[in-house]
Amino acid sequence: MKKLIALIGSLLIATSLFAQNSSITVVRQIPATTVTNLLSGRYLIEEWSFYNTNAATTALLKAYDWASGATSVVRASYIYRTNVLGTNSLVYTNSAGLTATNTEIVRIATNVTAAAVTNEQTRLREYQIPAATDAELANPPQVARGLTVLSDAAGWITITYRLPQ
Repeated sequence: MKKLIALIGSLLIATSLFAQNSSITVVRQIPATTVTNLLSGRYLIEEWSFYNTNAATTALLKAYDWASGATSVVRASYIYRTNVLGTNSLVYTNSAGLTATNTEIVRIATNVTAAAVTNEQTRLREYQIPAATDAELANPPQVARGLTVLSDAAGWITITYRLPQ
């Protein structure tokens, strides 16, 4: 009975180790000028390639570490505190009947609102793939949030990835 339990336990451990180290390959069509989310989560891309199906145009493929169908990010508005120099003037009439003015330079603390800004997400990689070419893409990235791509020409992408260790 102990040997059976030990055998089942070792099979479960071997299966889980194999599952963690196994790679997954995905082949997906990429439409022209359409943001496409391929992976969501943290992965190590072992190899990837892009087949440019356009016979006349070089494709520009941009890769982002992002897990949505967008390549822009909005930085929300925020308030920060700053100091500015100003003057403070006091005009008064003294006991002798003379008008006097005291002017001081003062530091004034004030709140400033920085406007919201829309920027392009930081690109992981950018590739140019010649027309009608199947290109192996160099330096496959490790993504923390996911993999989103944008190409100006239609094509097919093949990605082999696994969970990072």
